[in-house]
Formats: sequence, structure tokens, C-alpha cells
Amino acid sequence: MSRRTRRLIVISLSVVFAVVVTAVFAGGWYFAGVLEEDGLKIDHTEDPFELTVTGISPGTPSLMTITYPPDDEGAADDLRRYARWGLESDTAFAALGALVGETGSSVTREYRVVSGQFAPGDAVRLER
Repeated sequence: MSRRTRRLIVISLSVVFAVVVTAVFAGGWYFAGVLEEDGLKIDHTEDPFELTVTGISPGTPSLMTITYPPDDEGAADDLRRYARWGLESDTAFAALGALVGETGSSVTREYRVVSGQFAPGDAVRLER
């Protein structure tokens, strides 16, 4: 192998290495920005009280029926999703449990009151 060929190989490998390193750093920079904007940035705004308590059944387990606006699929999806949600009104807070049923634009879930008292007609919002 001639000296010129070796030099050409070294230069080619150096260029390929530089391009790969640059691509890795550029990709990391780009995806760090995406993560910050979409996943890690804290949103301090509170959701409006757009849900309504339409029924409460004390007992074991305690059940609460919550109605969401018919055009708000985001709230509907959140209420259907199996997750530990908090439910907050102006005067009360509860932990929502398992989904029990759904009819129309209403969802029934188990709940446990943490503080205050809920009543039918209360405007509420979900807390994460």
C-alpha cells in the first residue's frame, strides 16, 4: 500500500469520524430541546374547573360520577385512563380510584375524600 493510499484512508476515516461525532452532538442537542419543551418543562398554569360532579354514592367503595363537556375528548380520555388522579374543587380534594362505568359524557369512578366535602353540581378539575 502506497503512502498516498494510506494518507487518503486516514483522511477519509478522520472525515467520517468528524461527521459522526457532529451528528451525535447535533442530534443530542436537538432532542434535548424537544424533551425540554414537550416533556420536562413544568406548566404552572392550573386547569379550569370544567368538569362537574353529577352523582355521589357513599359506601364501600364510594363512587362519584363526573360529567365532562361533550366536546372535550382530552378530559374524557383522562377520566377513562387508569391512573391515580386527584379531583379538586374550590373546597375539597379527593383521590380517584378505579373506573367503574361510563355513560354518555359521564364517568363513574371510585374515590376517597382527602379533605373537604363534595356535592353534586360542584365544578372540579383533575390534578396529576
